[in-house]
Amino acid sequence: MKKTLTLFFGATLSLIAASCLSPDDQYQKGKDAQSYEESAKWYKKAAESGHVDAQYELAECY
Repeated sequence: MKKTLTLFFGATLSLIAASCLSPDDQYQKGKDAQSYEESAKWYKKAAESGHVDAQYELAECY
């Protein structure tokens, strides 16, 4: 039970923190990511906020 709560709250805090980042910060996280999947996740967040470079990079992921 304790492990489940830790995972739940940890994931929730991660989502809240990600939504507080500016599109430029999200884009940079995409550039710094260690995998295509992680990059695409951050590029998508920035692209949805209108970041033009992130939109381009997200398209390149496909």
